Amino acid sequence: MQEKKGIVVMDYLETLGMNYPTILDAICDRNVEASYRLIKENPNISKEEFLRKMNIEEWEDF
Repeated sequence: MQEKKGIVVMDYLETLGMNYPTILDAICDRNVEASYRLIKENPNISKEEFLRKMNIEEWEDF
């Protein structure tokens, strides 16, 4: 089940233009449940709001 949640999160964050290292932070074992829940509760969440609420910094070098 966690794999499916990770795929949902990854697909959504890709549509927001997030880079892969940042997406990997969002779907790591410690974050995937919270990321999934946040997207399901806020299906139109912006990239900036997602990063802020998840306390994830976007990787700039990619």
